Amino acid sequence: MDYLNLYRMILALFFVGLFFAPALLQILADQPGLVLRATALTYLTASTILFFAGRRNRSVIRLLTLIGSGIDVVALGILMGSLGGVHSGVPVALVGVVAAVAVLLPRNIALAYAAIATLSLMIVLTSGIITGTASLAEIPEAGMFGLVYFLVGHMANQLAARTRESMELAEQRSVDVANLAQLNELVIRRMRTGVLVVDEDRNIRLMNESAWYLMGMPPLRRGQLGKIKPLLASHLEEWVKSGTRTLNPVALAKGVPRVVPRFANIGDADAGILIFLEDSRLIAKRAEEITLSSLARLSSSIAHEIRNPLAAISHASQLLEESSDLIDADKRLARIVTTHCQRMNDIIENVLQISRREQADPKLLDLSDWVQNFVSEYLQTHNLDDGSTLQCDCERGVVGVFDRRQLNQVVWNLTQNALTYGHPPGEPSQVTIRVTASGPALEVSDRGPGIPEAIRQKVFEPFFTTSEAGTGIGLYIARQICEANGAELDYNRVDSERSVFRVTFASTVRPLSP
Repeated sequence: MDYLNLYRMILALFFVGLFFAPALLQILADQPGLVLRATALTYLTASTILFFAGRRNRSVIRLLTLIGSGIDVVALGILMGSLGGVHSGVPVALVGVVAAVAVLLPRNIALAYAAIATLSLMIVLTSGIITGTASLAEIPEAGMFGLVYFLVGHMANQLAARTRESMELAEQRSVDVANLAQLNELVIRRMRTGVLVVDEDRNIRLMNESAWYLMGMPPLRRGQLGKIKPLLASHLEEWVKSGTRTLNPVALAKGVPRVVPRFANIGDADAGILIFLEDSRLIAKRAEEITLSSLARLSSSIAHEIRNPLAAISHASQLLEESSDLIDADKRLARIVTTHCQRMNDIIENVLQISRREQADPKLLDLSDWVQNFVSEYLQTHNLDDGSTLQCDCERGVVGVFDRRQLNQVVWNLTQNALTYGHPPGEPSQVTIRVTASGPALEVSDRGPGIPEAIRQKVFEPFFTTSEAGTGIGLYIARQICEANGAELDYNRVDSERSVFRVTFASTVRPLSP
């Protein structure tokens, strides 16, 4: 729009100078009359108004283009008729206007304007033929100009349409690239693996939150890697020179986990280097998970092979124990065999349970109602003859997401442990299952001596137990089930009289509708 208005102003200034400048008047065959001078001045005034109006208000560009193009046809038609018709050179000036209109306006309007320009040219030619200032020989030339108007209008409009499509596509691509860059930045920022990018001069260009933490939270996040972390820079230079990297965890700062640095080139060798800082604890955890998975499959195979001969031993021991020919000492030995066969069978069941644990199907549960039903069913199926008690203390309307059957397995295990071990020596157990909206959470508490501080981090490890009769599998399975349901299982010593195993659910607290 600005270029069209500027072109119009220059064109009008040319005619004003042509008609008013004494030095240019010699070009004309006849002296310009009042009509020509008034037309040129009016054209210049209108062009100036359109130029500044277009710059101040971009929302009416199409309207101003239509008005300006109409002024062009009228003004240039008058000038063309007064300056010699088709041979005056004014028709050439209309080519630029037609092209600009075709760029700014839709195709139909552009072609209509080309037709109006052609019609204006024909009217001037017809008027000249009638008055005797033009001849029929000029008709082919006027037709050629008309054809040029249509061709220029069509081609300029098509070119403008494709240009607009390209610009829209480029704009959309730029938005997509910007969104992708934001997404990549967010993903990198949230990664638990530390990520750094250094250029060929070893200046840090990018550092995510994990890398900043694993490097000891340095005050600077930009600058020379060698000045910020010389140890990491030395490992990088060793990798650049020899292509080898350390496999041993290194400590980049005090009070932060040890890391295993890994390096990779970005594109060309001079594009930069990507540095990954992997927390050695995560690597060890993944290795442990792989080991446990392999061990579970191996243990499952062994357990299946042991179960059959174990069943035969247990059956034979029971039959032997029922024999009337045995003395009491032999019967006691037979009962020992039966008891240990049962214990071995329990171990086998726990091992098989690890290897064949089913997929969790979490659903929304009313934890208050569920705990009350659990306590009622447990008391019906377990006779607490030693004076032990099991009770519930639940806030109403607390909900959580968990697989109902698997939650029963977890709480049953925690309750059984609390009733068995959670009491002072010589006293009955007092176990309470509590549901609280803070979390939301389910707590199994007892009055036992609690777990010593030195081994609290180990109680959830597989096969760890301090009891001769235990297998060390129950709490490990319980935590694995909780993690599969998006929950957390932790132990907490509340005070000197109460120990608590707490299941924190991954649901928000909201009351159930009555």
